[in-house]
Amino acid sequence: MAEISYSCDVAQGFNAQSDAQSIVGFLTDLKIGDTQFAIDLNVTDPEDVESELAVVGVISDIYWNGGEAEPIQISCRVSTQNKNGAIELVQRTLLNTSVGFSFVIYEYDPQAKKYFPCFHTGGETYEGLVLKEGGELAIQVDSTQSPEVPAPKIFPFSLGIMPPDVTEGQPLHFAASVDKKMVKQWGVKVTA
Repeated sequence: MAEISYSCDVAQGFNAQSDAQSIVGFLTDLKIGDTQFAIDLNVTDPEDVESELAVVGVISDIYWNGGEAEPIQISCRVSTQNKNGAIELVQRTLLNTSVGFSFVIYEYDPQAKKYFPCFHTGGETYEGLVLKEGGELAIQVDSTQSPEVPAPKIFPFSLGIMPPDVTEGQPLHFAASVDKKMVKQWGVKVTA
């Protein structure tokens, strides 16, 4: 089983420099239980530097062990509003641990001379559950401002997401270059 792991350049994610080709990633949608996180950060679209993307967070690290039943671990930077929402979640008893999320990681292809989505949910919002580690939910938020960019104020947030108990299948998309693409299943399919 091949693991998938990306460390992303947060500063480049916020302030894209045309002479830099770092890996960048974005959490494009997130709902935990009944809490919908705001899509309140505007960042440069790596595939079209004249356009912007509205996102929940700028990813610093993402990891998946590659197994259908394995969690996806996401660390990112979020706005003050989303930091406050995350603090509220971790301080109260979370009865509904369902997660709706989507993300996209971009890598630069030096042969094609452009960015391409190298790990993503295909623009779809996937379903999962907050990962439990040692009886604790894997949601962490830090109220200390992150140093990568001076503005806007951003804060570290991380989340572990398990696949849902029952799934029709949720394909995670990968690419090694603009032309080399593949798909792997996330979540164990349960037949009736």
